[in-house]
Amino acid sequence: MSQELTDHIRRLTVDLKKVQDEINRAAIGDPAEAVRTLTLDQMLDGKLIAAFKSAVDHTRLVLWAHLEAAGKNTGFTAQDLLLKARMERVTEMLRLLREEIRTPPIAATPEARALLQEIAVATGVTGRQA
Repeated sequence: MSQELTDHIRRLTVDLKKVQDEINRAAIGDPAEAVRTLTLDQMLDGKLIAAFKSAVDHTRLVLWAHLEAAGKNTGFTAQDLLLKARMERVTEMLRLLREEIRTPPIAATPEARALLQEIAVATGVTGRQA
């Protein structure tokens, strides 16, 4: 690992700890749930926090895969483990969505139809299965 990357990781680690502290302080200010939620909503733009969470989640997953590959002699590369973890997450999300998208209002949305069509094409599954 280059020294530049090492230094960057150190700075990000410090910054992430600061962000955690700031969010925690805002969340525990007043015990009333409405006030905590309002405080966090005022601090954080929804799209910004979603993008931040996504970046942190992805980084965590990549680091986990590298640590697993380096720490165990499994014969799998970090990329193999990363793909496996992503497939597990997607599978779990699809299981959770399965019942919800069967309801008429949701199943009729273009997003649901497009998702189901992509899954059918990717898996070679056609027709309706129970």
